Amino acid sequence: KIVLIFVLLRICYGIDAMLAVKIDYSRLGGPGQELLSGVAMGHTIALETFATQFILDIEAACGVRADRIYVVNITEGDVHFSWRWASTMVRFRMLDDGRKPSVIDAVRNLTQQTQVPSSRLLRDGNVTSALDEHWG
Repeated sequence: KIVLIFVLLRICYGIDAMLAVKIDYSRLGGPGQELLSGVAMGHTIALETFATQFILDIEAACGVRADRIYVVNITEGDVHFSWRWASTMVRFRMLDDGRKPSVIDAVRNLTQQTQVPSSRLLRDGNVTSALDEHWG
């Protein structure tokens, strides 16, 4: 049930983690549109809202400051052809700058939370509550 995939760990002043998650939000409506309370703000604002809320969800669940999380891209589900319009892939980096928690501890915590439906990540997140708990 691991939702989180470790794509790349590299050494650069510490360890940065490149991660990807699958979120069950349709690309047809545009990720983030549901966060705008029905107000049509356009694709760019909806996408930025989605990315910002994703970062805030990770920060709240794992204790990693928002300035250490960078959303690389948000795309349609691209691992399986049936995911294209039914899901969204978020690729993001978690940066290590010497502050606690370390990236290794944060990734460990994030991985554990993806496996527990009652975790703060899956229970309380505005975006991360839609993480696909069976992918991984």
